[in-house]
Amino acid sequence: MRAIGTDRQVYAFSERMEPAARASRGETVVFHAQDAFGGQVKSAADVLTDLDFSRVNPATGPLFVDDAEPGDTLVVYSDGACDAANFKDEHFGRERLLDSIRRNAAYGAQRMVEEVQWDIRRFTGLAPRADDLTLLVVKVL
Repeated sequence: MRAIGTDRQVYAFSERMEPAARASRGETVVFHAQDAFGGQVKSAADVLTDLDFSRVNPATGPLFVDDAEPGDTLVVYSDGACDAANFKDEHFGRERLLDSIRRNAAYGAQRMVEEVQWDIRRFTGLAPRADDLTLLVVKVL
């Protein structure tokens, strides 16, 4: 598994950028990212007027997939997908998430997102969410 750290943060993307990393089809890549304020807010005492707004909304990357082909699927998710917990405090986890992704890979992008979200919801039931959940599916045409 490859990881891209927060040292590879960018604030704008361009087709002329060198990739932060290259990956092959099927390879798992973990992006370590900062929050929307670039890690500047550390406590409730921090105020917006003290923020450096040139460091707001950092992204980690870019990543280049060397051998992507039509029909391939790229799935990006936040830790909230794996950390989703049920009333027994059992987490959905990476293996369940990957199983759901594989099971639903034949669907189009929107349906795949919906099915994976339903798998997570069936697991967690009505337990309250402790974190946000981001799930992005891109199909290579």
